[in-house]
Amino acid sequence: MEAISRTLKETSAGKLKETVEKVINNKFADGQFSDCPITLKDLFEISESVTNTLCSIYHARIEYKNAGKK
Repeated sequence: MEAISRTLKETSAGKLKETVEKVINNKFADGQFSDCPITLKDLFEISESVTNTLCSIYHARIEYKNAGKK
């Protein structure tokens, strides 16, 4: 997910969430979770966790006036 997020032009929280959900849904539809005991609730929690992590990586920092000047 982190590698995919680096290819995005827009890294807003909404776009990151959309991308994470899209990747998980594609893997689910492709049957890649068929042989593991994972539930839809687990996938939702994983999606939320990954989205939160990516948002913390790409959050915008506020520029302060006169930062570092005394």
